Amino acid sequence: MLSKSFCRVFSLTLFLIAGLFMPVYADINFEFGLPLFGQEEIRFEKTKPTDFNMILLKKYLGEQSGNVITQLHAITRWFSLIKLSDAPRRDELIAISTAFFSSTGKKEFNAEERLRDIYFNGLLLSIDKSPDPENAKDRAFEELLLESEDKLANSADYWLIKGIVFYVLRNRPNGYFEPMKPEEDLKRALTLIPRSSQYYYVMGQAFRFLGSLDSSLFLSIAAYEKASSLEPGNPKLQNSLLGIYMGLHEDYQTRNKPEPFWLEEAVYKKILEISPNNPHALNNLGYLYAEYGVNTQTAQDLCQKAVDMASENPGFHDSLGWAAFKNRDYKKAEEELKKSLSIKMNVYDPHYHLATVYYAIGELEKAAENYEEAIKIQPESAEALNNLAYLYTEQSKNIKKALSMAEAAVKLEPTNASYLDTLGWAYYRDGQPDIALSHLLKASQMVPGQGEVLLHIGRVYLDKSDFDSALTYLREAYKSDPKLNDSDNSLYLAIRLKSYHAAIAEYHILLGEKADSEKISSILMSIARLYQEEKLYDKAIDITRLCSEIKSGTRSLENAIFDSYVLNTSPEKQQKAAVEEAAPAVAEEPADKLFSGLPPETGHPLIISMGPQLFRWLSAFVQGAANFSDKSITIFAKKLFKPARSAIVRIETESTPGTSLLVMLGNYFAELNIDTKESETPDTREFIFGKHHLYAVADRNAVYLSAKPFTGSDTPELLGSLSAFNPESFMEIIYNWQQISNLMPKFLRLFVNNPFDPFVRIYTRYTLKDGSLNEFSAATTGKAENEDFMKKFARKLFNFKLQAQSMGITTTIKVRSNDDIIYISTDFENIESWMTERLKLIGPLIQNLLKNYLAKTVCLLNRMLYAAELDNSCPISGKIKLDAVSGIVSCSEHKKAPAIPMILDEQVYCRYSRARLFLFLSNHGKIDL
Repeated sequence: MLSKSFCRVFSLTLFLIAGLFMPVYADINFEFGLPLFGQEEIRFEKTKPTDFNMILLKKYLGEQSGNVITQLHAITRWFSLIKLSDAPRRDELIAISTAFFSSTGKKEFNAEERLRDIYFNGLLLSIDKSPDPENAKDRAFEELLLESEDKLANSADYWLIKGIVFYVLRNRPNGYFEPMKPEEDLKRALTLIPRSSQYYYVMGQAFRFLGSLDSSLFLSIAAYEKASSLEPGNPKLQNSLLGIYMGLHEDYQTRNKPEPFWLEEAVYKKILEISPNNPHALNNLGYLYAEYGVNTQTAQDLCQKAVDMASENPGFHDSLGWAAFKNRDYKKAEEELKKSLSIKMNVYDPHYHLATVYYAIGELEKAAENYEEAIKIQPESAEALNNLAYLYTEQSKNIKKALSMAEAAVKLEPTNASYLDTLGWAYYRDGQPDIALSHLLKASQMVPGQGEVLLHIGRVYLDKSDFDSALTYLREAYKSDPKLNDSDNSLYLAIRLKSYHAAIAEYHILLGEKADSEKISSILMSIARLYQEEKLYDKAIDITRLCSEIKSGTRSLENAIFDSYVLNTSPEKQQKAAVEEAAPAVAEEPADKLFSGLPPETGHPLIISMGPQLFRWLSAFVQGAANFSDKSITIFAKKLFKPARSAIVRIETESTPGTSLLVMLGNYFAELNIDTKESETPDTREFIFGKHHLYAVADRNAVYLSAKPFTGSDTPELLGSLSAFNPESFMEIIYNWQQISNLMPKFLRLFVNNPFDPFVRIYTRYTLKDGSLNEFSAATTGKAENEDFMKKFARKLFNFKLQAQSMGITTTIKVRSNDDIIYISTDFENIESWMTERLKLIGPLIQNLLKNYLAKTVCLLNRMLYAAELDNSCPISGKIKLDAVSGIVSCSEHKKAPAIPMILDEQVYCRYSRARLFLFLSNHGKIDL
C-alpha cells in the first residue's frame, strides 16, 4: 500500500540528508561512511603538486594508525585522485605511491602495512588495462596474497580487502581472477570482525558492492541491520541506511520486480525508527503484515495509529479494515472499509476487501455486489475475477459467467494454482468433469497437499464413479485440513456410494439377466435417498428415474447398470473373459493415445526422464521431494562411458518460465561460490568452477544444463519434443541399441548382446495410480513383423505373466502392432503393497543396515531440497541447524554430509531467505531448528 509518490518524495529527502554526511565521488563506487561514525575523511587537492598530496596521505595514515577502515578509505580516495588526473600526473601519482606502499621482500612485515599494500596493489591492478599475455602482473599479485595469508588468516580486514579486490579484478584481461569467490571471502570476514557498528556497516557496503544477487543482498541487509541495532541513537547512520533501503526499494519498483518481504519490512521499520509518528510508514508496515498474514495484531495496531493521525485518509481506513479482517474482527473490518468508501467511492481496494469480508461472514449477495464493483474499476483484476467466479460456482448460479471470469483470471495469471482450481470447479458445476479434472490435477501439481484442491478432485472422481480415486483424494483432503468445509460429508458419500455400487455389481454379475429387478431397485432407492440426504437433488432424480425404467422393463438387465462394472455372465462371455485373462489382448487401438510411434532419433542412445508423479510418490518418504512435484528431470546421455562430460540435463515445469529457473539455479551456484558469467540475454548463463564450465540455456518452461556448448542435435529446440513435460508421468525411458552399439569399439560388439533383443529401439513410460504401476512401451525390431512373430511374442508375455503371478504380482497385459511399431501395455496391480510385504521378509540385520543408510540419505535429501518441515528432516531425530551466513543446513547425526539447499521454487526460496535473515538478526549464526 506504499504509494509511489510517497516513496519518491521520501527517498529524495533521505538522499539529500545522506548527502550532507556522505560526499559522493563520481568515480568511486565504494563508500566506507566515515562521517556516519564521527571520523574525518581525507580530502586531496587535484590542483596541488603530487608531493603535496603525498604528504597529506602520509600524515592522514599516521594519524589513523591502528584503524584499517580509515586507511582503506584514504587509499580509495587516492585512486579517485589518480583517475581524475591527466596521464603524466597519473603516472607520477602511481610511481610515488607504489614505492610508498610496497612491503614486498620484507621478511618481517607489519600487518597494517601489508594490508595497505594488498589493497593498494589490488586496486592498481584493477585499473591497469595494458596487455599482459603471460599474466605476469596477476601472478605477482597472487604471490603477494599467498605470502601474506598464513600471518593474516585470522584478520577480518584481510578477508574484507580480499573480497573487495577480487571483485574489482573480475574484468582483468585473460580472466585470471574470474574463478575467485569474493562473496566467500566476505563471509569469512563477517565471522571475524569486531562487534562494532562501523564494521557491520562496512560489511553491508561490501556485500552490496558485489551486485544484486539475492544472496549478497540478503547478507548486506543483515549486516546493515546489525550495525543499526548496535548504534540505534546514531541519526546519521539511521538516515544513511534508510537512504540505501529506499534506493533498493525504488529499484525494485522501477524494474517491476517482486520485492522481498524482508526488504520492504526493513524500509518501513527504518522510517519509523527515524520518524516514529509517520502515518504513511505506520499504515504501510501494518498493511504489509496484514497482507502476508504475519504479526496480525501488530498490523491492526499500526493501522489504527495511522487512522488516528489522519482520519480523512481513505487508504488508511482500508488498511485498518483489512488488518481487522485478518484478525477475524469482521464488524470492525466492515465498519472501516465502509468509512473508506464513504470518503472516496470509486476505489478498487476497499471494494475488494469488503467483498472478501462479506464472503467470510456468509453475506454472499453483498460480497458479489462488491466484487462486481471492484471488477468495474479494475476489469483485469485476476483476484476479483477469480473470487467472484468461485462465489458463483459454490452457489451453482451464473455458471457460464463464472466460467468466463475464471478463464480470464487464469489467462492473466496462468501459474496461480488457486485460479486453476476455481476454473476446474466451474467446469465441474457446468457438467464437464473431464475438462474439470485436467485443470484440478494441474492445480494439485502446483500446490501438492492443498486440501480444497484435493477435495474438488475427489468430488469429480466421485461423479465419474471412480470410487477408489475419489476416496484416495478425499482422504488426503481430510488429512490435509480436517476443518475443510464438506470434506467429511464427501468422504461419507464416497464410502456409501462405493458400497452400494459394489453390491449392485456383485449381485448383477452373479445372476446376470436373471437378477431380480426389485432387489436392484431397492439398492438404487438407497442411493437416491443418500443423494437426498446430501441435498444433491438432481442426482437423486436421475437415480429415481433409472429405478422406474428398470421396474417397468424399459431398461434391460442384459447390460451393466453403471460403468463401474462389466457384465460377463453368459457361458460365451465367461469363456471370452477367461481367454482375455489368460493371454495378452490384441487391442484395436493403441492403449495409450499419447504414443503414436517412436520419437525421432537425436543421437542420444539413452534418455531417462523422471516425472512429477515420481517426485510426488517420493515425497511420502522424502519430504523435500514435494518441491519437485511440479517438475520433471530428463537426462540425455550422449556417451555412456563419459556421461558427465557429454550428458544434457533438462529441468522442466508446467508453468514456471525457464528464465526464472535459471535465476534460481544461479542463486544456488552463487551459494556454492561458483562463478557466473552473465550473457547479453536472460536465457543463457555460464557457470565456472575451476577449469570446468557448465552451460545453461532457458527455453520455454525448461532449463538445459551441459558441460559443453549446445550445438547440433543438442539444442533445446530439438530436445524439447522428447519426453516433454507430462504431469501424470512417473518415468520415461528412450533406448536405442544401434547408437549404443556404434559407441563401442568394434572388437567389443561381438561379445556384448542387446539386452532387449529383438527390439532395437524402445520408448517406455511408467505411470503410478492408486498403488498400481502401468508400463506402456512402443518398440521396434527395425522392420514390420508378421503374425507368427506376434504369436511367439504373445506367448513370451504370457510366460512373464505366469512368472509374475508366481511371485504374487497380478498383471494385465495388452499388445498390438502397427506397421513396424509394437505397443505393449502392462498393469502391475497393487505393486506398492507387494513391495511393502517383501521388505518385511528381509532379516533384521539387513533391515538395520538399510535403515541407517536410508536415514542418512533421506536426511541429506530433505536438507538438500529444503523440506517444508525442516526440523523433522532427519528420520533418526538428529538436530538440524541452519547457518545464516553460509546457508548450510547440517545435521547433528550426519555431520559429514552438510547441504546447501537447491531450491527451484520462488515461494520456497523466499521462505529460506527469510529464515536466514531472522536467524542472523536474532543469533548471528547457527541456530537449532
